[in-house]
Amino acid sequence: MADETQTEQAPTTGEAPATFEAWFESVPDPIKGLVTSHIEGLRNTVQATRQERDDMAKQLKAAAKGAEEGSALRQQLEQMVAQAEAAEARASFFEDAARPEIGCTNARLAYLAAETDGLIDSRGRVNWEQMKTKYAELFRQPIPRGNAGEGAGTAPPQAGGMNAYIRRAAGRE
Repeated sequence: MADETQTEQAPTTGEAPATFEAWFESVPDPIKGLVTSHIEGLRNTVQATRQERDDMAKQLKAAAKGAEEGSALRQQLEQMVAQAEAAEARASFFEDAARPEIGCTNARLAYLAAETDGLIDSRGRVNWEQMKTKYAELFRQPIPRGNAGEGAGTAPPQAGGMNAYIRRAAGRE
């Protein structure tokens, strides 16, 4: 007896899609809705956290400006502002490094290299092209689709195989 509460499965063609977007297009609509609502919840949480952080940084800057010039309080507040800005730059770097099109394999080491070589500008933007040129070992090389004929530059023969050969030899085909 079949279970009537089974969920619909995505069609399988035997070959994995190249990207998440390609796979997501093949997923049935009820599952797309679940995934989309989950992602939207995560996105809202991230945006709220960023807004809170930005508001706190503004409050720190305002407090630092209001403190007496040269006082220990002002120096401490300015140090906190600098730390908050550095944390934001680091977080932005790691967020960019995690993107698939960047292909960074070791984000921490890449950040240290970018910081040391001045590859991060004053606005926190990273020169990824120069990073990839200078530190190629930190970035994933595109992996070609594998098949038996890839090394020879030709596709392998599609017809038959050993089973078809045996069937023909036995007169069953």
